[in-house]
Amino acid sequence: MGRDEGLSTSNEPCLQRISIETIIEQIFNEDPPLLQRNRAKRAQGLKQLLIEEADIVVCTLNYCGNSQFDPFCLARQSQRPSFDCLIVDEASQCLEIDVFIPLRLGIRHILLVHDPEQLPPTVISNRALNAKFSQSLMERLYSLFKSNNLISVLNIVSALPAKD
Repeated sequence: MGRDEGLSTSNEPCLQRISIETIIEQIFNEDPPLLQRNRAKRAQGLKQLLIEEADIVVCTLNYCGNSQFDPFCLARQSQRPSFDCLIVDEASQCLEIDVFIPLRLGIRHILLVHDPEQLPPTVISNRALNAKFSQSLMERLYSLFKSNNLISVLNIVSALPAKD
């Protein structure tokens, strides 16, 4: 979910089928013309309901700051967090501050997936560069917890059967 630039579903039919926008469009296509009036307001409500009912929500880190997630914000909840785990792919390219955005949701566990040889985050502002805001969370963690023991999961991952 999120902006079209964030995750392209056009080349992946399996993703296109389950995108929140596609599901909402299918629901609206089944509506009689009388129910088409408050479409934008109903779409917001449907998005929230789909997020509440989903087992897995895929979006960008920045989209977690979208108002669509406000009802799930820990500050507004008296019960347990709505999301148990956050998986950050390409964590080497995420700025430290970007990873903090979804933490407002009270996530209990974070899994950072990264390639240490991947390019660092892109920062355009010279002021941000001078203030060392270009450091990724992975860079900071690596410098703090550097180890001589590297674990490669390549053999483990390549042994897993691929699903078609």
